[in-house]
Amino acid sequence: MENERQFATDEIANQPKATCCGMRPGLFALGLVLWGLAAAGLYVAWKNTQRAAEERSASGAPVANGAAKPIVLSPQQNTLPPQTAWDPAGVDDFSFTERSGRTVTKADLLGRPWAVCFVFTRCAGPCLSITGQMRKLQEQTAGSDVRLVTITVDPDYDTPEQLQKYAHAFAAEEDRWLFLTGDKDEIYRLIQDSFRLPVKELTGAERKPGWEVLHSTSILHVNAQGVVVGKYEGRDDAEVAKLRRALLDEASMLKPAAAGNSSP
Repeated sequence: MENERQFATDEIANQPKATCCGMRPGLFALGLVLWGLAAAGLYVAWKNTQRAAEERSASGAPVANGAAKPIVLSPQQNTLPPQTAWDPAGVDDFSFTERSGRTVTKADLLGRPWAVCFVFTRCAGPCLSITGQMRKLQEQTAGSDVRLVTITVDPDYDTPEQLQKYAHAFAAEEDRWLFLTGDKDEIYRLIQDSFRLPVKELTGAERKPGWEVLHSTSILHVNAQGVVVGKYEGRDDAEVAKLRRALLDEASMLKPAAAGNSSP
């Protein structure tokens, strides 16, 4: 009998200990670890989602159904960070060649407001659209002192003769709409330092026919003192309409002063 009681006691002692849930201690601990890892993974995923949403919101990326739509930039778009604080002393002096062959400097444009854009004649991107907007400005500012200026960003190809053909295709008036070419380094320096816009000639695998140069699609308003006072997106009709009004407003304000200073 004593042996039977001892055997029963030993059997009970040798049984695995149970938890409050009826699980073995090892399995219970493993379950806690797995649940902890799963919770940590969910937390990290949630934080990453929150961070991505904040970054999309800050960058202005459109969001649909909780996912950001990809933004595809063409080579012509402004992919370099532009500066927007123009020098109150005005743009730097320059000396370029007009399509007619004559030399044009900054001094030749002082005293009148002007709009300036940057294109190249073999462009396969938005250059034709920008030049089309300039033609509309020419028509809509007829009879005013507003001048238009187109500066090529591909001067090695855009000779005065090439610009003459391009200008003729858009019925550009020689006395009101200038097409300028010149030394590439001087042009790029003026665009970057004075007009505060990006421009870059592409090379190697990046260079494709019609996409030889990265440049801005903006049209700038330069006042009669040669100071840049506004930047407008040249592919946006509403923006170009604002530019037209700004140019005409300045031109109208200058007329009384000009009339008062004119000699009989």
